[in-house]
Amino acid sequence: MPRRRNNKGDRDHRSNNHKDCYDEDDNDESVEHMSTCSSFTSKSDEELTASGGETENAQVEIENALVDAIEELYDKRMKATALQAVNKILSKSVMTEFVEKRQETLASHAEKYVKKGQQKELELSTKLMSLLFIQLGTDSSRLFSELKPTLMARLRDTSLNPSSRASCITALGLLTFVAADSPDTMDLMETLEAFFYFTDSKLDGIISASLSAWSLLLSAVQTPSRNKLIHEVLPKLKKSLGHNNVDVRIAAGETIALVCEVLNADTDDIYPFDEICTMLEALVADSSKRHAKKDRAQQRSAIRDVLHYIRDGQELEECVKFGQETLDIDCWSRRVQYNYIRTILGGGTNAHLQSNEFIREVFDLGKVLPADFKLEKGSRSERNYYNSLAAKARTKARSVHRDKRADVY
Repeated sequence: MPRRRNNKGDRDHRSNNHKDCYDEDDNDESVEHMSTCSSFTSKSDEELTASGGETENAQVEIENALVDAIEELYDKRMKATALQAVNKILSKSVMTEFVEKRQETLASHAEKYVKKGQQKELELSTKLMSLLFIQLGTDSSRLFSELKPTLMARLRDTSLNPSSRASCITALGLLTFVAADSPDTMDLMETLEAFFYFTDSKLDGIISASLSAWSLLLSAVQTPSRNKLIHEVLPKLKKSLGHNNVDVRIAAGETIALVCEVLNADTDDIYPFDEICTMLEALVADSSKRHAKKDRAQQRSAIRDVLHYIRDGQELEECVKFGQETLDIDCWSRRVQYNYIRTILGGGTNAHLQSNEFIREVFDLGKVLPADFKLEKGSRSERNYYNSLAAKARTKARSVHRDKRADVY
C-alpha cells in the first residue's frame, strides 16, 4: 500500500491542520521487460501514458501497440508476454473509447486464460479483467454478469494455487465495485467473510485479499442491512488482528477503521471498541522478535493511523498530487478505494486520476481538465480557502451521489 511519512516523525507531532501531501511516483512499478514483442517494448512509460497533453500521433502509436499486443494473444507461445504488454498499456494509458470497441475480444481472452491458463497466465488475466473495467467504468455491467461465474468458480477451486485464488478475489472485488448492484455486492461480501477465519499459513494471501476486497465493497455499498453485516463481521476482524501474517494484521486493522467510520456515519449508537483499541496498542508497541523487524515497522506505521482514528477520533489528512491537481484522502473509505485502485494501476495511477472519467467520478474530482488548462497558484490563504470549499463540496456530493449503489436492498 502506498504510504508516505513525514521525516520529522509520527503524525502526533504535526499541527492539526497539516496534511501529509506527496507526489505520486509514476515510476515505482517494476514492469518486466518484454523483449520478444518489439512493437511495444520500445515504448517508455511516458509514451504509454495517454494524458490530456499527449499528441495525436503518440496516441495513435499507443493504440497500434495495443492492437499488436492483442494480436499476440492468439499465439499460444506468446500469450503470457502479450498479456503483460496489454496490461502495461491499459494501466499506463486512458483509452476508454478504443477499449470499448475491443472489450469483447479482451474479455474473451481473459476469461479463457482464467479458465484454462497456467498460474502466471491466470493471474495476468485477472488483472486484465480489472484494468478492462477501470477503462470501461459503470458501462461494464453486462461483462460483469459474464465474467463473475468464471472468477467465482476458480476462487472456489481448492486445487488452485492460493496466489491465483487471491488474484481472483482482487478482480472480483474491483469488478463488483465498478459494475454490480447492491444484492451482488452483499453476496460477494458474505462469500469473502468465509475466508477471514482461515488459519493455514499457505492461505495468508487469500485472507489478506479477502479483507481488502471486503473493505472496498463496504466503502461503496449503501444498504440498510450493512450495519447488521458489520456487527456480524467485527468478531472475525478482531481475531484477524492476532494473525501471524503482517499483511493480514494490517488489512484487518484498516478494515476495522473503515467499519468504525461507517458506524459513526450510520448510527448514534457507540460500539464498544475498548478491547480492539487494547489490541491495536499492543500491535503498535510490538517488539516481539518472532515478527521480523521490517514487518514490525510496517505494522507500527499502518496500525498507528487506525488507533489514532478509533481511540482519539483523529481524521486522516493526506493528499496526493498529480499534475496540477490534488486528491484529498480525508476519510478511510477514500483511502481504501485509493489503495485498492493503485494496487491494480501501479505507476499508471496518475494518468487515470488525470484523464479517466470513471476514476475521477469515484474520487469526486470533477470533469477532466482541458489539455491547455493552467492553474493559477494564488496566495497560500486563497489556496486554503478554495481547498476548504472544495472539500465541503466533495463531502456533500458523497452524501447524495452514489448512483445505483444507493438503492435500498
